[in-house]
Amino acid sequence: MTSAVVFFLTSAVFFWFVYCYLHPVVRVGVAYNVAPYAMIPEAKMLASVKAYADWHNSRKGSFRYEVLSREYRDDPKEAMEYLKSHGVRVIVGFPFSQEAIAAAEVANGGLKVPVLSTIASTPVLSGMDDWFFRTREDFSYETEQMARLIERLGVKRLAVFWSGDNPAYAEASSKAIISRISASIVGVFRFPDDCHNLDFVESAPPDGVLVYAEPAVSYWVMDFVRARWPDAALFLSRWSLFESVGHIEDMDGIKFYFSEVYDPTDFGEGGFYSYWRSLTSMKLGASVRYTYGAMALLSLAFNEDPRASGSDLRDALSNPRSVESLGWTFDTDVYGDVFSKNRFFLFEEGSYREVTP
Repeated sequence: MTSAVVFFLTSAVFFWFVYCYLHPVVRVGVAYNVAPYAMIPEAKMLASVKAYADWHNSRKGSFRYEVLSREYRDDPKEAMEYLKSHGVRVIVGFPFSQEAIAAAEVANGGLKVPVLSTIASTPVLSGMDDWFFRTREDFSYETEQMARLIERLGVKRLAVFWSGDNPAYAEASSKAIISRISASIVGVFRFPDDCHNLDFVESAPPDGVLVYAEPAVSYWVMDFVRARWPDAALFLSRWSLFESVGHIEDMDGIKFYFSEVYDPTDFGEGGFYSYWRSLTSMKLGASVRYTYGAMALLSLAFNEDPRASGSDLRDALSNPRSVESLGWTFDTDVYGDVFSKNRFFLFEEGSYREVTP
């Protein structure tokens, strides 16, 4: 081997090490549930993390993301242990509350890797000095605001429909709203099990209907409700509009109220939104927005120290921050809990407009 070749190879290795030092790789793990009820939103979350990582890497910042994923079915423990054993510094996922509770238990029980939920809102994990972080405020705030909206619109008789495999959110949220309003409750019905015979309701039909269910079921609940009580005002949970919202928006003559922290008509200027649209025609729904928020939070922490891991990363994520996401800004506290300004919207005649509670 000539001296020139040796010099070239030595220089190449040197510059490679310099490049790796100046552009460290941050390995992010994504645990995603493949149970039937969870597959669509979990797949959208995984796709959003990968899209954000590719977009971030294309901007050639101070570090690069590498995404490692692992599927599970209901219990995330094995997936989380696998991801840690393969060098991830943080595990993203767990959009459902019961998943988030299980993941937090694993993280706190010995795994000691920060867990970042994209959208779980259970209050069970609020105010805890632990390894769990999230990008959505707990549902007590959402239910308080939804109750305000129902009261403001003067609803006298409310029917509540819920469904799905996320009772930690659906049942608890429904009960929290009921406890805050003056309207009489016509009934609380699990769809479709409790809906075979509602003749007893006809003597005093509701003028408002609250729906807490996954999007596909929410569509059928709304279809069922409008056939029986066409004049009742519809109030949808955020879960109802989580994914596949296009089917609901396309219902003939549909009109509904809901609360959110982001403006559904605000997609952000250029940036990630333009990149997302270059990849897919899918709308920028809740899963993408909240997942973007999670990755934006991580980027703030890793920009400060791209080599942070373990307790150092946990401490970094515990620093209160203001994070700009797609259509809203949220603030985090020392417990990893989130505070955002809630807003109210009405979907009518094919478009959204903000309403004042």
